[in-house]
Amino acid sequence: MVWGQVLKPSVWILSSLALCLCWSCAADVGNALTESQTQDSPAETLETEVRGQQLPLVAQATIGDYKFLLEAAVTPQQQAMGLMFREEVAPDRGMIFPYDPPVPRVSYWMFNVPISLDIIFIAGDEVVHIADNVPPCTSPPSACPTYGPGPGTPPINVVLELAGGRSEEIGLTVGGKVVIEPLDSPLPHDFRE
Repeated sequence: MVWGQVLKPSVWILSSLALCLCWSCAADVGNALTESQTQDSPAETLETEVRGQQLPLVAQATIGDYKFLLEAAVTPQQQAMGLMFREEVAPDRGMIFPYDPPVPRVSYWMFNVPISLDIIFIAGDEVVHIADNVPPCTSPPSACPTYGPGPGTPPINVVLELAGGRSEEIGLTVGGKVVIEPLDSPLPHDFRE
């Protein structure tokens, strides 16, 4: 027991350093791909410049009569970047963050996100929490608040981010349904489970 307790902080520190190194390498690879991409394959690249990542549109969310084209942040690196540095999100666009298996607790922050967002937490296809019109955080990371459902909510299998205020505009509330379906290519997870 003592041995495991002594190793845990060092393992955590080494893991954090490795993640930072991987994130740095991923940014370099993403920039290299962006510079050398051809017009035949724009959806195959990941841009990680100051303006943020642009992921391929791979899914569509249907919320009542409204449809949204979605990017999917699937890898840990894509999820960590999310919509950081993005100057806008079109009213009919968004980004999903799938969790497979679903997670009992998840929260999001707005560090380096220069625009307001609606952050919608979904269990199955039902909205269990909405953090609406969440403002950007211009504070240091340690001072940025986090947003997420409270204890007792069902496990979250997907988080949907839309432009700030869109949930209210379309009448989306807790208990509402969000149907997410793949576009031309299959999604990496079945978000309806």
